[in-house]
Amino acid sequence: MASTPAESIPEVFVVLFDTTCIGCSVPLGQGSWATRTDQTMKCLPCSELDGLEFLPSGDVALTRAAQRISERKAVVLRFNKSKRRCERQGILVTAEAIESALLQCQADEPERLKKRQSSAKSRERQQILYVENFARCIREMYPNAPVGIEKRIADHACDTGSGRVGRTAGAKQLSTEFIGLAVIAYVRHNHTVYDQLLAQGV
Repeated sequence: MASTPAESIPEVFVVLFDTTCIGCSVPLGQGSWATRTDQTMKCLPCSELDGLEFLPSGDVALTRAAQRISERKAVVLRFNKSKRRCERQGILVTAEAIESALLQCQADEPERLKKRQSSAKSRERQQILYVENFARCIREMYPNAPVGIEKRIADHACDTGSGRVGRTAGAKQLSTEFIGLAVIAYVRHNHTVYDQLLAQGV
């Protein structure tokens, strides 16, 4: 049995330059919203999207609920010139959908809070186990290293959100190459004048 294609949601763009609607010739100033076909823009009434309310991005549960409830909907995008890509700003849905979604999310909040707390505890346990395994691998690779230093290196390299070598995909596979890089980085920053030279522009 053939699968049903995913629902296509219209895209609405934030206008970046003054133009006119190809459908009714109404001026579209910077910051207004319009759909786009090739290089032409069409206002929301001509796109049959008038009367919808804007729901900004930020609350994933609320956005999903409102999008599921609303019969008419669109996603709002804005082109980021510096990053050269379109970024999602939020969605357009009916006012009734937003109201119903708010009530639904308020009723579901206790359950979602429990799930978030459970997920946080699970991530914490996984992080502790990961650091322990990382430290164990350091000790196996460098058996003559000072006692306890493997834990300090692992804690530093694997710190959540740090962007250090311990957060890379290779390190999470406990690759000897990446574990070696973590040890080198620790030695460089703690036992050489590397940071001083870097500050001097060397």
